[in-house]
Amino acid sequence: MSIKAMFLIMLLLFVIGILLGFFATLAFQSLGEIGFVKELTKQIYGGAPTKFYSFDTALYIFGRNMLVALISIALGIAVFVPGLIVFANGFVVGLIAFFVTSLMQSPIVSIAAIAPHGIIEIPAILLATGFGTKIGVEFWRYIVRRSKDELLRTLRKAPMIIAIVALMLFAASIVETFVTPYIVSKILGVTITSQG
Repeated sequence: MSIKAMFLIMLLLFVIGILLGFFATLAFQSLGEIGFVKELTKQIYGGAPTKFYSFDTALYIFGRNMLVALISIALGIAVFVPGLIVFANGFVVGLIAFFVTSLMQSPIVSIAAIAPHGIIEIPAILLATGFGTKIGVEFWRYIVRRSKDELLRTLRKAPMIIAIVALMLFAASIVETFVTPYIVSKILGVTITSQG
């Protein structure tokens, strides 16, 4: 399978994760267990800086996302691990989208809080995980069939793929830190300062 095909598979897993995250949170709410989900969210994002319009925050976001991308590529040898990472990320996005939507009684803020940087960040992560999965598939094909040509061709693309992913994630981190808060503040009619 091509890298493009792997990318599309990762996209499907991401969308499924978003839907399950959204509706699972709805189910927890109906069962009165929403506190558990809130605590889970706090554990996931508790160490993240909340200072907007700060280059330090942008670097933190870039570093965190780049680490996920590199781990996804490195663990591609396990084939299914990158897909699990994508699914988990989608689940968290769905979870957060539910909270923001229910809090604001509108999906507009959720979209504004995710879309500006998400249109760059999400494809970058999908590219990394798709590429990692491609490496894994070709590695095991080599183990079974002793045909290494496609594996070598795939590995030769690694520097270019990593560079593209890094550039996209860096751009996304800048947008997330400087542009997304501005758009959200305009929608809410409030001022978001550099102190968060």
